[in-house]
Amino acid sequence: MSTSISILDLNIERSKHLDVIIPFLKETLPDVVCFQELCKEDISLFEDVLNTKCYFVPKALHPDKDEPKIIGLGIFSRLPAKNFVTEYYYGNGKELKLFTPGRTENFH
Repeated sequence: MSTSISILDLNIERSKHLDVIIPFLKETLPDVVCFQELCKEDISLFEDVLNTKCYFVPKALHPDKDEPKIIGLGIFSRLPAKNFVTEYYYGNGKELKLFTPGRTENFH
């Protein structure tokens, strides 16, 4: 008997596609979900949909109408995890830079 794990890795482009992503998650219910460009303010929505907690790593501030939004990487796992560790190859995650589309030096 084999055991399988379903993993979804997706750049969700902040909150642009929630109307598509939410139904897809409800239908597929992956064991582990990894999101790039996850808005910090959307974490509780995904925690409710996936019935699990999020491990979030902030990466940048993204311009918005009112004020910049914190975006980053999010991992949601319905499987038990022993611990989570964050290692940055540049910076420390405490001083977030404002993301400017088309400028690659944002994350160097």
